[in-house]
Amino acid sequence: MDFKRTLVACIAVWSTLIIIPTATQADNCKSIPDAATRLACFDTASAAPKAAKKQPVGDPATEATKHAIISSKSRMFTDADSLKDVAIGPPFPCASGVGSCVCVEANGKTPAGGYAGLHVFVVKIKGPTEAEMIGEMFKPETCGKMVSFPQMNGKR
Repeated sequence: MDFKRTLVACIAVWSTLIIIPTATQADNCKSIPDAATRLACFDTASAAPKAAKKQPVGDPATEATKHAIISSKSRMFTDADSLKDVAIGPPFPCASGVGSCVCVEANGKTPAGGYAGLHVFVVKIKGPTEAEMIGEMFKPETCGKMVSFPQMNGKR
């Protein structure tokens, strides 16, 4: 009888240890630049159940925030008219401790003319009509839930 209880407890512990790396692997898939490799990574990671991930809580980006980003998009992107699949996250405090930042995910053309793939950028809101791209976001968990931002999509 005690052997069965011990065996059940061991199986429960081992199954937990197997699930956690798979969820971490799915998080790491987001950082792979090549689309085909990224999709293959997600397929591998989604084969096992995922552990619950806690999302940061934040208000959705306001219309004023979106307006500031739209007003500054030609200064932030090489070919602003080529942007597609744009999404925005809720505001969060900038790393400097001053001001408000948001994550913007976009796919746009490089100076060579090809699409770069989806990248997440940190954008600092400097005023009602001014925003500044700080750089690429390497901690996407900071971004919270990204929602579609079709007003930023360029001409097709």
